[in-house]
Amino acid sequence: CDVVASTLSKCAFCVQYACVVIDESAQSIEPETFGAMIRVQKAVLIGDVQQLPPTVLSTEGKKGGLEKSMFERLLLNKVPYALLTTQYRMHPQIAKFPNDNFYAGKLLNGVSEDDRSDQRLQGILPNPLFPVMFVHCKGDEFYGVSGKSYGNSQEKEVVQYLIDLFNRKGIKDNEIGIISPYSTQRELLGVAHKTIEVASVDGFQGNEKEFIIISCVRSNEQQGIGFLSDHRRLNVALTRAKRGLVIVGDAHTLISNQIFRNLMKYIYDRGNFVHVIKNEEMSGEGTPSLNETSHSSQSEDETEAEEYS
Repeated sequence: CDVVASTLSKCAFCVQYACVVIDESAQSIEPETFGAMIRVQKAVLIGDVQQLPPTVLSTEGKKGGLEKSMFERLLLNKVPYALLTTQYRMHPQIAKFPNDNFYAGKLLNGVSEDDRSDQRLQGILPNPLFPVMFVHCKGDEFYGVSGKSYGNSQEKEVVQYLIDLFNRKGIKDNEIGIISPYSTQRELLGVAHKTIEVASVDGFQGNEKEFIIISCVRSNEQQGIGFLSDHRRLNVALTRAKRGLVIVGDAHTLISNQIFRNLMKYIYDRGNFVHVIKNEEMSGEGTPSLNETSHSSQSEDETEAEEYS
């Protein structure tokens, strides 16, 4: 049989064919999906309603329901579906939080911890047997030149420190991905790391790396986190890493969101919640370093961190 690859918009102008398979259909607006199905006898839609929805900028479009994909609408109307339950990407400990919080514990692991364990995480993570770390960073967010996006210089420094640490442990740049939801922050990180893929959450959907660093950016007294509050966006970011995941963010800001609170507790309970210190004696320039948040010691930062436990 003949197989033709096409975008949704081009499908509407294709000759009639027996079947169309639409990947990432939970991300496509309903009219585009419908247009691709006009000339077919059978349609197979593949997608995940727990990941990114269609991007709709128009206020009228949102009011008209375009943010709900045909894929989601069919599921809500009880159309028969098959659920793929086995994931083959992530270390099981990386997969556990998304599985418990977004998939009701229905996912199974097709890879073992031994398959995804990496000895190079020794000396990077306080508990290297658990490949997820949260770095608590009290940095002030700022508006970019456009005034429409946020950046965070302190988080940029922490990401730089982490990249250097990864490199010293033998982790190459092409094994690392950096995710940040804000374009100003991505520009800062992209200039500093030209050989590392830096992308938005949307840009990383369908992609993966051995190691992922997430820069959350938002840091403010009002605890505003913008579209970080969308659990689907967080789910995509948390599920791109195969062997190791590091989240850099201001815990005091992110704690306003229940899912972030649960995530920080999950990491804290496993010994990989750390906070940033300035190691001026070593560099003379206030280079960031990391300090483990202990369950037993009672310094100011550590006492604050117990709020997330």
